[in-house]
Amino acid sequence: MDQDFACHHHIPLQELKERQQVKVIDGRPIQSGDITHIAKVGMVIQDHKDQLPMFVMKLGHYPIVLGIPWLRLHDVAVQIETNTLTFVSQYCTTQCHDASVTVQGVTEEPPEPVYAPGGIFAPQIRPQQPFRGSIVMLNGSPFFRTVEK
Repeated sequence: MDQDFACHHHIPLQELKERQQVKVIDGRPIQSGDITHIAKVGMVIQDHKDQLPMFVMKLGHYPIVLGIPWLRLHDVAVQIETNTLTFVSQYCTTQCHDASVTVQGVTEEPPEPVYAPGGIFAPQIRPQQPFRGSIVMLNGSPFFRTVEK
């Protein structure tokens, strides 16, 4: 989760006991630095509901990136031709929803986020609300632009 997004939405953060280093694709440490905080958030994607921990860091272009561990747990079926994700795993049908859920991805990149001034350590006082946003499937070029930022 992007730290400015977390701050803007007053998402409570917990400090990690040990910093986590993130490496970019070529193995170098990411320029934005180590991960020092985690957020536990509710997420709703149509009928798919989930509680998940998210590392908080500078992401830049996208507010949330769901990684391989989340995709592995949910065993999401990605249909590139139709730009859809389908949640059909046994985990999903027992923990997240009752039947399979198919989500249509957006076809263009979202605009640059604009957040109110503040920092990651701003007071966290508002009640947490589930994130409701778009799913974006990235090909290599937008992914590398995001990583470079």
